[in-house]
Amino acid sequence: MGVLVDKSATFEVSFHYRLIKNEEGETVGVAFADDEGWGGGEYIEFKSLWVPATHEEMTFIREESSVINHINEKAILLLKEFRPRLICSFCREWNLTDDEGYPLPITREVIANMFELFVINIVEGWKKATGVPEKIPQDNSWENITKDIFKEFLKLMTEHFQQEG
Repeated sequence: MGVLVDKSATFEVSFHYRLIKNEEGETVGVAFADDEGWGGGEYIEFKSLWVPATHEEMTFIREESSVINHINEKAILLLKEFRPRLICSFCREWNLTDDEGYPLPITREVIANMFELFVINIVEGWKKATGVPEKIPQDNSWENITKDIFKEFLKLMTEHFQQEG
């Protein structure tokens, strides 16, 4: 029975971050602590409570978040669609608040207004907590396409921030 999903079970995803502000005090970015933390500044702990996903639920979310490449007829996972669907489907609560201290609801609209790197970090925490493998098997071309797109995205983001910095 250990391989069946217990839908009454919950697990926590948490990490530390700090908001990057400009001279006017406006939030312009976010930075994350690695496993050892980092030197200066105070950081905030993000905490969230999740329920596990079944294979059917994950398949539905992947299908709803994918398009077909009409050149090679392979599915392409749209990560900006997938991540909010994943979070809204399985995250039951989090400790995020607005500027007045009111809790932010877990909705696609709220997630769409977050820094993309913050959303990525939430999903990365979920992947660690659920045991999603770091390396995607080579024999699954659908997932390899997704991995390649994500790698390209990270490369572009790194280049972008290196040019600004």
